[in-house]
Amino acid sequence: MNARFFQALVGGLAVAAFLTPFNARAADVAMPRVTPLYQPPQQQLQPPPRDPRWCYAGVHGGLMQLRYDVKTYSTPYGQDEPYSPVEDVKGTHYLPLIGAQIGCNYIQKNFLIGFEAETWIVPGTPPDCTINFDPIRSCVTIREKPAVAGSLRAGVIHGNFLFFGKVGLAYLNTSIVTDFHRTVSVANTPTGTTPWQSDERHIRRGSIDQTGVLLGLGAEYMIDETWSAKVEVNKIITASQHKNFDAVLDPGSTVCSSNGTTPPYPCSGSNAAYRDTSGMIAKQAAKLGRGIFKVGVNKRF
Repeated sequence: MNARFFQALVGGLAVAAFLTPFNARAADVAMPRVTPLYQPPQQQLQPPPRDPRWCYAGVHGGLMQLRYDVKTYSTPYGQDEPYSPVEDVKGTHYLPLIGAQIGCNYIQKNFLIGFEAETWIVPGTPPDCTINFDPIRSCVTIREKPAVAGSLRAGVIHGNFLFFGKVGLAYLNTSIVTDFHRTVSVANTPTGTTPWQSDERHIRRGSIDQTGVLLGLGAEYMIDETWSAKVEVNKIITASQHKNFDAVLDPGSTVCSSNGTTPPYPCSGSNAAYRDTSGMIAKQAAKLGRGIFKVGVNKRF
């Protein structure tokens, strides 16, 4: 009995061992392989770290608000007494502006610090004839020569945006031209005998140099690895008081006077005496203020 049971057990194990590979192949055919939902991350090649220091150059355009107050203190004869009324021309003009900038930056984490140098030009103002009443007409034209400025920038980086402030110094040279004309008729001369007429026409040209503090706020957006666009507002703070300057009269400026019962107008004829005032000096003073709005692009190099 025991011998038969043992023989049957051994035979069953042999049959099972023989059939096992076929059963495994059948299971493989019946049950397709399924890709597991989770796979360990593959190691990726990291890009080399960016240099935190770089430089850039760019261009900008915008608008300048130019405020001015120009005074004249003496006559072309060099007298100490001023005209009556004293010439005082005030106004505000908005002028188109174009310029260029170059600078370098350094980044530490999300903070940026850098230096920027820039220059810009604006056209001259149209003549401002604030004083325009008989017998005086005085028109002022102002032209800003190319300005230069250097400033420190500091800002915070958020995504592709840089929000920054800047402070620096700006050097400005401003040319001021005054076209003055007045005609005065007096009933009695100082001797009390005959009436006379005085006619004046002269153009004064002078300029002032100024150094001011430049303040700015702005934002810059990185378009790609090379290009960025920015928007910025600046204010240039110069001396709050009028700055004196000498204005030389153009050649051809004249003053004439005529005596007679019926003075000719304008001064003409044999009884008119002319005096050439070209080369004489007029004492003037100006106070200027500037605000700038600009947009621009920079290219990293």
